[in-house]
Amino acid sequence: MKFLIFQHISVEGLGYFEECFKKHGIDIDIHDFSKKDSDVTLKDYDSLWVLGGPMDTDQEEKFPWMRTEKNLISEAVLKRKIPFMGICLGCQLLAETLGGNIRRMKRPEIGVANVTLLDKASSLFHNCPKTFKALHWHSYQATDLPDECDILAKSNLCDIQAFSYQDHAFGIQFHLEETKDTVESWCTVPEYKKSLEQALGSDGINYINKIVQNILPQSKEIAELIVKNFIKKIHK
Repeated sequence: MKFLIFQHISVEGLGYFEECFKKHGIDIDIHDFSKKDSDVTLKDYDSLWVLGGPMDTDQEEKFPWMRTEKNLISEAVLKRKIPFMGICLGCQLLAETLGGNIRRMKRPEIGVANVTLLDKASSLFHNCPKTFKALHWHSYQATDLPDECDILAKSNLCDIQAFSYQDHAFGIQFHLEETKDTVESWCTVPEYKKSLEQALGSDGINYINKIVQNILPQSKEIAELIVKNFIKKIHK
């Protein structure tokens, strides 16, 4: 199998998901839109994964490559119908592609908080705990999804933490890919550091870093389950 990965900033990569892919013998090609806009095609890929980033979905003027990316997401999900996964910004880009809305939250969700799976949680979350702690780092959320979508998970601050579209496209607003270096690495990005300190105070980096280290074992277990369940959809 071969997956295409859309990345938006160098410090926000696949993280632990890359190790999961290696365990399953999945080859990956990474296209970083912050470095290169053109020369990307979906041909010959079994899946498309779209990662997070500090930009918002409505910033096409500032990031012109976003138009190209949105067209490719639409092609993957609506035309080719290949298995798709969107994480954080990728989740919001999927929602917008399907006709949903992206809105600023009344209160940003930054830190570690519970995610609760709903009754419609699909086979993507098979064998995952009903409730688990996850890393969150977003100020926008998806809303008003079309009827073809099922909401799979929620948190106290965000009603759509995960959703599916026709059981081949998935959006996850929270993070499971973090490693022991993720928080410090992400805080090298001015937008991320500022939002973290606004939410958690000047010592927010140390505070959240300690909590992330504590949840790493469970995050890895859930990430492995999701990759395993996702791969089954490719073999259908």
